[in-house]
Amino acid sequence: MGKQMWSHVQYAWKHGRALGGICSLACGHLFGKSCIKRWLRQAGKKQGKCPQCNCRARVEDLRMVYVPRIAVIDGEGQHIMQEVGVLRAQNAQLKM
Repeated sequence: MGKQMWSHVQYAWKHGRALGGICSLACGHLFGKSCIKRWLRQAGKKQGKCPQCNCRARVEDLRMVYVPRIAVIDGEGQHIMQEVGVLRAQNAQLKM
């Protein structure tokens, strides 16, 4: 997956903006519907692959996933949450 496209997908997931809803490929990996459709169409009918595991994939393979809420956890998010905790502690000390 191109770096710019991947950044867009990550942003959409982290900010709950998976346009068109959330869908799954046959391999089980989840994506925003509009992003993965564009990705697969750019690759062409015979060349489409999952950006995560490289399994063959087609637009016809997409299945909508209906969930009330989804959380994305990754290493970067964990690091940011730790940093937020440190900053909150520093802020509390400054208020004293």
